[in-house]
Amino acid sequence: MFDLNLFNSVLAFRGISKKELASKIGLSETTIYKKINRNGDFSREEIQKIGNIIGKENAKAIFFADELTQMQETDAH
Repeated sequence: MFDLNLFNSVLAFRGISKKELASKIGLSETTIYKKINRNGDFSREEIQKIGNIIGKENAKAIFFADELTQMQETDAH
């Protein structure tokens, strides 16, 4: 699941606007807002491009938060 709060925090920390991010990954500003509003409906390629800009670990935490939590809970048992 897409973690919108973390997404916004990482962008703010790195000083990247959504408009700038959209441009860097080849999307229009309108498209990136639509994807964000659809709970992070980004393609694998777009996620990889975002990871190259904000850091791969940040991208994993933003786009795969539920999967990471489930893996950690499984490892704990």
